[in-house]
Amino acid sequence: MSGTLKKEFYKSLMDEGLCKINSIPVPFLTNLDENYTKNKYYNQLDSSISIHFLRSQEFLKTIQKLPLFVTSLPIDYFSETELWRLLDENIYSILTFPNGSITKEMYHYAVARDYRLFAFLDNSFQNIDIVKEVLGREPLMLEYVQQDLAYYYICESAIIRNWRALRYVPIELFDDGLMEIAKKNKDAFLLDIVPSNFIKSELYSEQFRAFPIESINYVVDTLLTDLNIDTFIGLLDSGETFTPEETFKSVDPSILFSPNKSTALVRMLEQRPKWIHYMEPAGISNQMYETVIQRNVYPKLTPLAWDFNKISIAYEVNRKAFSQAPIETINSIGGDRLLQIFLTAIEQKWIEALPFFFFTGSLINNPDAHTYLMEYRTQYSIAKVESTSFNFSILKNMDFSIDELLLVESKAESEFSELFELNIANYVVFPKEEKTLDRTLVFLKTYPMHVNQIPDSLLENKSTARTILNEVAQTARFIDAEKITAIYSSY
Repeated sequence: MSGTLKKEFYKSLMDEGLCKINSIPVPFLTNLDENYTKNKYYNQLDSSISIHFLRSQEFLKTIQKLPLFVTSLPIDYFSETELWRLLDENIYSILTFPNGSITKEMYHYAVARDYRLFAFLDNSFQNIDIVKEVLGREPLMLEYVQQDLAYYYICESAIIRNWRALRYVPIELFDDGLMEIAKKNKDAFLLDIVPSNFIKSELYSEQFRAFPIESINYVVDTLLTDLNIDTFIGLLDSGETFTPEETFKSVDPSILFSPNKSTALVRMLEQRPKWIHYMEPAGISNQMYETVIQRNVYPKLTPLAWDFNKISIAYEVNRKAFSQAPIETINSIGGDRLLQIFLTAIEQKWIEALPFFFFTGSLINNPDAHTYLMEYRTQYSIAKVESTSFNFSILKNMDFSIDELLLVESKAESEFSELFELNIANYVVFPKEEKTLDRTLVFLKTYPMHVNQIPDSLLENKSTARTILNEVAQTARFIDAEKITAIYSSY
């Protein structure tokens, strides 16, 4: 919450055109803003502001209208009278006044005109009357109240108006009474506000029931640390508040995967590697991934998360992790690695764990793999041996890779809808008339590199060809550039 009021204040000034985010002290830095470059004192040779501009009426007019276009005023050039002239023209000029030049009267005048200035100005001029007045307008200004003036009744009054003011109560004044006032508001989530020594099991239970998501964020933020990791694991193991699945699927990813959680996450996964299945794949770091596959746990990653580093880690640490490789990026593994992974699967007896799409053209067309494929890959041996007399009913019980099906020379004759629903790759054994536009679009979204398997008529017709390219842009990677231009040509 700290700083929010100031951000809102500056945003409102920027929205009104009174402030720029890149305020520059004049004349100490180069200033190219047109409001300065248009004036007659601007030196075009060195892009700086002439010192004479500071004593000109033009500067006074500029600073009166746009006080925060500069960050501070040089004290040598402005008397108290001139500063009051600036205040008279624009109250926010006070934010640019040099240190020590603001008088008590200026302070009272400015805060009375806009209470938000209370947060920005030196608190040495605060008194109890100003504090009451400002907190009456905005209770969260308690954050900026001088500690000597933050009396208990002042804090109590602020919390009654806005429960969030509880965050800014001095620790020596905090008690259960103030907390109970805040709890009366149905929106009051207090776990991240209340000092830890005031958080009892009863408050935990109340807050967890009323604010499950906020409570999960709080628990992860405070307990998923190197110091508290065992407490965090014990809490999730108990299931008294939230299960591991609820926790990791509900927590704010920016909290869970923040850099300061990296070592704690690894330590947690060393003890509970299966919890990685509940986490967003995009947040799984290389170290987290290596930790769990070392323990024979294989998270299913998305194509974007399955990057070069993950592929290398899986290949070096535990090749069975390739059983969860995404279909979209299987070809990025490389032909030589596919063969070695296949041989490892045979040796370690987990060949059945490999997904059907693992058997790509770069593997099944490798002469060194043929003997092993014939013995250990039933689908390959069937497609190879029975290519001209293929029994298509077997597709109901076995998943063939698209490259295995391309070995089949005959075409399916019936049950196309069922076969397509079972495995999109079955599309390649359909006759042309069954390769409808709808099926083709679904097929190409998974296998754009096999655009040569769709009927020529679909690409020869400009309307359907545009539909295909508009729906599946990746298809264009595998079509001649000249043909793409012809498809979109109006001639």
